[in-house]
Amino acid sequence: FDVINGRGKGIHSHAGNVKYRTLVFLNKGLYAKCPKTDKAKISKGIVAAVRELGGRFLELEEQSGTYYDIGDKKAWAKTSQ
Repeated sequence: FDVINGRGKGIHSHAGNVKYRTLVFLNKGLYAKCPKTDKAKISKGIVAAVRELGGRFLELEEQSGTYYDIGDKKAWAKTSQ
């Protein structure tokens, strides 16, 4: 499933984003309790899980109107928010 990076109702209700938020929610308790040094590991694990299922983290290129993969660093940052 693809996760769309951005804001707005359309992005919020996108099927991939809904699945992604569920995955984040399931890890929220562990994330909140773990030391800061382990938080990155949890975020990276969530990104890895999405990618293993064939998912991508996408963002819209405004000028061309096409989506591109934002890469793991931005995906980790999004997950760590």
